[in-house]
Amino acid sequence: DEDVRWTRSDRHTDVGSRRNTMQLRLFAAPAIMMGLRALKIDLKEHVVATWIALVVGVAASLATCLTIHLRVTRLRREEAANNAAKSVKVGKGDAEEQITPGEHDARSLRKLVMGVFSGCAFAVALGHFFKVQQPILLQAFMQPISVLTHPLFKLYVQGKPSEGDLSRPFKEDANPFESLTKPAEPETTTTTTTTTTT
Repeated sequence: DEDVRWTRSDRHTDVGSRRNTMQLRLFAAPAIMMGLRALKIDLKEHVVATWIALVVGVAASLATCLTIHLRVTRLRREEAANNAAKSVKVGKGDAEEQITPGEHDARSLRKLVMGVFSGCAFAVALGHFFKVQQPILLQAFMQPISVLTHPLFKLYVQGKPSEGDLSRPFKEDANPFESLTKPAEPETTTTTTTTTTT
């Protein structure tokens, strides 16, 4: 008899990765503000540097999005050439539809880019009309963090497979604090035994 056993803990890894990403997004801004206070930095004395930081942060975010766009476009061309199946289900109820992975990623990328522009516009409005510099500096860091922690970056730049937490359609957190207050799920182990008799 020959026994073949294998063990996986993918679900536990996915939950931990997702919690780490949410923690980074939530606590980055408070950490930056605490750092400014600890160093006794008055942003009103560094207005030009703050605006430069915003420009660099947004430019880096958009450059990364452009790289992702080129690779998504290549995937969609391959799907069109191979008549790829519409394997991703999106929407709910009457709005539910089946689309290809490439179309799903293109829509997700558009949302990501719109988030970059809207966050930048909000910070610029506060800085220009109300002379508030903190939002400008926060957006300079938060926009790159949002892009670098997005599933599209992990798929198309880091080259990770579309499975687990990166499976399509991507999960969206309605309340980011909810994922932090939930207790961590215990690690699940799956064991399969195959017996061959000769």
